Amino acid sequence: MGATSTAGGHIRILHLSGFLSLVAWIAVASLSADVSRCSALILWLAAQALGWIALGAVASLGPDRPGRWAVLAWAASFRLVGLFSAPVLEDDPFRYLWDGRTFVVSGNPFRDPPSAAYGDPRLPEAFQSILDQVNHPELRTVYGPVAQLGFAASHLVAPGRLWPWKLLLFGAEALSWFAWRGRLGRRGLLLMTWCPLAVAETAFNAHPEALGIALLSWGLSCRSPAVSGACLAMSGAAKALGWILAPAILARRGIKAWVAFVVMLSVLYLPFLPESPGMEFESLRIMASQWSFNASLVPLLGSFLGDPVARKICMGLFLLMVAAALVRHARGGGPAAVSTVLPDRLAQGIFGAFFLLSAAVNPWYLLWLLPFASSSPSPVAIAALVAIPLSYCTGENLTLSDLDPHGQPLWVPVLEYGAVAVAAWLGRDPRSREVKGPESPKG
Repeated sequence: MGATSTAGGHIRILHLSGFLSLVAWIAVASLSADVSRCSALILWLAAQALGWIALGAVASLGPDRPGRWAVLAWAASFRLVGLFSAPVLEDDPFRYLWDGRTFVVSGNPFRDPPSAAYGDPRLPEAFQSILDQVNHPELRTVYGPVAQLGFAASHLVAPGRLWPWKLLLFGAEALSWFAWRGRLGRRGLLLMTWCPLAVAETAFNAHPEALGIALLSWGLSCRSPAVSGACLAMSGAAKALGWILAPAILARRGIKAWVAFVVMLSVLYLPFLPESPGMEFESLRIMASQWSFNASLVPLLGSFLGDPVARKICMGLFLLMVAAALVRHARGGGPAAVSTVLPDRLAQGIFGAFFLLSAAVNPWYLLWLLPFASSSPSPVAIAALVAIPLSYCTGENLTLSDLDPHGQPLWVPVLEYGAVAVAAWLGRDPRSREVKGPESPKG
C-alpha cells in the first residue's frame, strides 16, 4: 500500500511539473510577439527558469522514477507549442526561410548573398518581408549543404513558413533520443528531453543544431565505421560545430570511417564548388575574425593585446588543448567499444574549451553539450546550460539606449561565467588533490 501511494505521488509530481512547464511555454508563444522586447525577454527567461525548476523536481524523485513514456509525452507537448510559435528575440529563422527559397529557385544557396535580391520585382511580397528581416544580408549563408537541404524541403512543403522546418528538427531530436537510449538513465533522458534550452532554441527559435546533433549522435552510436564516418561528415555539413569532435571519433573508428567521411564530404560539397568555391566557409571566416558576442577570454585578452592577437592566441590554445586531449585519448589503444568511442567527459571538455576560447558564444551552441551532459552529468555543463540564456540580456532586448544593441551589461557575463566557475569549484573531485603521478582517478 505504501509503495503504491509513493508511486502515485511520483506520478502526480511528474504531471504537475510537466503541466507548469507547458503553461510557461504557452505563455511565451501567446504573449511574446505582442509585448515589448524587454517584456518578451522576461517571459523568455522566466519560462526557462520554471522549466529548470520542473525538471529538477522530477529528477529529485530518484533514478527509478518517472516512467520514460510519460517524460517523452510531456517533452513532445512542449515542442508542439513551439511548433506554432513565432521566434522569440531571434531573426536567424528569416535566413533559413530565405535560403530554402533560394535553393529551390536557383539550385545554389551559396552563390549570392540575400542583398543581391534587393529591388527584384519578381520577388513575392511575402519573401520581400522575409528579406527585409534577414540579418547581415551582405553575407552569404553560413549553413552547410545538409542544413540547406532541410531548408529547401521545408520551403517545398510550405513556402515562407517555419513549421515544416521545426517539424523536421523535432524528428531530428527524436532520432537523437533514440540513438542515446542505451546510454541514458531515466534522469539523463529527463535532462535531454526536458532541457529548457533545447525547447527554447529548437522548438521555438528553430536553430539547426538539432539536425547536426542527431547526425553526430548516430556517428557515435552506429557500429558500422563507414556509416559513422558518413554521419560525421553530414553533421558538420549541417552546422560546422559538428566537426569539432570528428577527429577524436574517426581516430578510433579506423580507415573505413575516414574514407566514408571524405566521400560524403565530396558528395555534399562538390556540386556547389564550381559556382561557389567559398561555400559557407567564407562567411564563417568573417564571423570568426570579426564578430564577438558573449565571449569570455577573447575580450579579456583583447583589452591587453588587441582583438586580432587575442583571437589567434585563443584559437592556438584551443588546438593545443584538443591535440593534448586526443593524444591522451589515443593511449587507450585498440578498437573501442561503441560506448567508449568518445568518453562523455572528453566530449564535454572539447566543447567546453571551444566555448571558453571562442569570440562568439550564442545560447544554441551549447546544445552540442546536452547529449554528453545527459549521459554523464557534470556540474559545469549543467550550470552552463542553465546560465547561457542570460546572454539574451543585450542593449536591444533591455531597451538600454546607452548600450550597443548586441552589447551586454557587465553583470551578464559576471553572472553567466561566474555560475559556471562556481559549479566547477563545487563539482571538483576532492580525490584529485591526493593523486600522484600521471594517472587520474577517472582514467
